[in-house]
Amino acid sequence: MKRVLVSLFAVAVMGFAQVGKAEAYTITGTNSDFTINWSFACAGAGTCTGSALFNVTSFTASELILQITVTNTLNAAGEYLVGLGWDMDPNATALDDGAGGGDGLITAGAYFIQARLSQTFPTLHTVDVCVDGDPSGNCGSGQPTDAVPSPGSDTFTIGLLGNFASGSVILDNFGIKYAGNFGSFEGVGGGSTQGGSTQGGSTQGGSTQGGSAQAAVPEPASLLLLGTGLGLVAARVRSRSKKRQQAATV
Repeated sequence: MKRVLVSLFAVAVMGFAQVGKAEAYTITGTNSDFTINWSFACAGAGTCTGSALFNVTSFTASELILQITVTNTLNAAGEYLVGLGWDMDPNATALDDGAGGGDGLITAGAYFIQARLSQTFPTLHTVDVCVDGDPSGNCGSGQPTDAVPSPGSDTFTIGLLGNFASGSVILDNFGIKYAGNFGSFEGVGGGSTQGGSTQGGSTQGGSTQGGSAQAAVPEPASLLLLGTGLGLVAARVRSRSKKRQQAATV
């Protein structure tokens, strides 16, 4: 019986620890390159898959410059990769506009042509940085034809200005959005490598279709799993205690 109780508790705790995990990458210099991968269910379109290579080309006390290559590997024609967003700490206070074109990018891509700060991203609610093909609406809104087709990729360069005198910047909560013939889908990516060492982690994805959110929400699910395990443990203890009391009265 003890083994069963311990196993139930261990499973609950393990589920809480694994599902609630989030991916974060620390930038300290030009050797802090990393790749983010996405893989999550897209109703009707199969599995939405993609990746983004974050190449750190410059990092100073006041600016972080990233050359980012986004790749759409979704195996469904007519479904486009339309938006990319992430959080950062410390936050960027402004964007390096390069030649002053007003797009917030040092070098725009063929599809990703606009960068903005503090934008709404359905799965993540808000993101500190958004890059997409349309400056109107939320992150990743606009016409799917102004986005990366499948298969396909796009490269752009973004300069994030801020107070980075501490010597490090943390990037996390990487969201990606698809839109096209099958609907609109968003997911959170993770689990890749940085600077040659594995950062690990499992992909935590979600999606939205027809305006209704279907994004994975790991924290409440983890708490439910943990609560269920603890509840079973408590029930077993009460049952054994009651049996002992009954035996003592007999």
